[in-house]
Amino acid sequence: MIVVAVFAFLVAEAVTFYAYSLLWLAEGQPQRHGDPALKALAWVCIGAALAWFVALLYSVAQIYRRLP
Repeated sequence: MIVVAVFAFLVAEAVTFYAYSLLWLAEGQPQRHGDPALKALAWVCIGAALAWFVALLYSVAQIYRRLP
């Protein structure tokens, strides 16, 4: 069960990192440099990455709590 939780975490983190990377590349374009919407979306991606990590820790703690 822990393997499933870690696998789900890795997939979620990969998707979040991919979205963040696309935002970073878009923000690097001269016409989009300093765009506050991109900056806000980047912070959302960073928050999502932190939320995925907290969810992983919570899931693993719940799994260990249920073990005999």
